Amino acid sequence: MVKKFSETERHLLNLFEVGKTFYFNEKKYVIENSGKPRSAKGEPKTDVYVSARDSLGKEKIELKISYKQSNADFLENKITAERAEEIFGENWKEIIKNSTLSIRKKFENKKLIFRDKYRNTQKGSITLGWRCEIVNKGTGELVDKLNLTKDQLIDVYSGTNLVCEKRNAMINGEIIPNSGVANYMLVGDILNLSTQEVVNKLISIEEYVKNSPELFFTFKALNYRSFAKKIEGNRSLAVQVIWSIENGSLKSNINFENPLEIKGNELRDRLLELLDTLNIKNTDDQLNVVDKNIVYSIDK
Repeated sequence: MVKKFSETERHLLNLFEVGKTFYFNEKKYVIENSGKPRSAKGEPKTDVYVSARDSLGKEKIELKISYKQSNADFLENKITAERAEEIFGENWKEIIKNSTLSIRKKFENKKLIFRDKYRNTQKGSITLGWRCEIVNKGTGELVDKLNLTKDQLIDVYSGTNLVCEKRNAMINGEIIPNSGVANYMLVGDILNLSTQEVVNKLISIEEYVKNSPELFFTFKALNYRSFAKKIEGNRSLAVQVIWSIENGSLKSNINFENPLEIKGNELRDRLLELLDTLNIKNTDDQLNVVDKNIVYSIDK
């Protein structure tokens, strides 16, 4: 999917080369500037930026296009506390906490130690917690519907409240105010389309939100892989597994109280101290746990 998205992005940039023309709202425009917005850290919401002026050289428009493939699920990946506050405002912690508590039993019934491979979870994995993402499809094991206002939905898609560096992105080496804030959505396969056909497919963010109102939280596990001795990034965790030792055995406690305030590295380091105390290097070693139901094993 990533390869195809990059191919599509390159095609879009070629379609909107400087000097090309298109009709928009029954007016002819000539492209003056175009490019991929970039910021020092993270990604702006705009995938392709286009500024154009009408054939009389008077009216200027900006098409700040956010492209989504038809089968794209993710809108906000690996959400941090900073980004959650940008989207949801000062009550962001309560919003995430209420969502996780609404599916609390699902978290509590999850396996946390994997002596064997299970689906996409590698043998030797020990769960540290779950990161939070926003998707537009309510599928998966740990999913909860989001109840957002229209303005919040618009921000998720457009990035209105992104940090300054992402809003005012760089286009061809020049910082252009609000170039990273998308104002149009483009959805579907466009590799065989012309510039005008792509322009005709653009949907304003407001219109897209009106017709696509549902979004969902999804929670993905962050695991310490005991054989590889690593985790997949220092992610902010919406729900954490607090590991401890009780009578020489590992004990897990699932924490819902501090959404996105604790990161993976901190929990990994804590877990490694406990494993070292118990003289455990990986899940093939003698591993005693207080609750045996959290262990996944083919032999069980």
